[in-house]
Amino acid sequence: MNKKNKSKYKISKKGGDTETDTQFFWTFFVVPAIILFLALSIYVISLLLESKVTIIEGVRDSAYESRVLGSPNCFTYKDEISGRTYNGYIDLKKFNDDVFRECFSAKETEQRGIILLLNYENDEIELTTENINSKIRSAQKITKLNLVHVVKEDGSMVQGLLSIIYWY
Repeated sequence: MNKKNKSKYKISKKGGDTETDTQFFWTFFVVPAIILFLALSIYVISLLLESKVTIIEGVRDSAYESRVLGSPNCFTYKDEISGRTYNGYIDLKKFNDDVFRECFSAKETEQRGIILLLNYENDEIELTTENINSKIRSAQKITKLNLVHVVKEDGSMVQGLLSIIYWY
């Protein structure tokens, strides 16, 4: 009579025991692969979320820039006769702190400080949000330069440079 080996562990054809081989496989291949996959997934998700935040900030900055350069409610020149608004034309009559406060509410700009710096001929006008002193200490800032036409109070026009500085 041929007795078969009825031990607790099965012997594989290679001579090792299959339960030990399975434990080895799970311990050194499957579990580390799962941990590596989860770590990479978390890293990729964090990169995606960070890029979305950057994109949202960029869109917000572009909206502010469009408002400054294109809204008749802010600083853009509007012809009284035709009613036409001229994008990229800054009306000096409107370029003051009162209009700036109306154009950019404190609630909108609480996350950032904004400085508008208009240079034309030999003059310079600076407008700032009220929270600029607390924001200016931060290291992160973005400056956008825009060539503009400045409509003076007498109706004459000169070239100018508008710097929009965002502090986060």
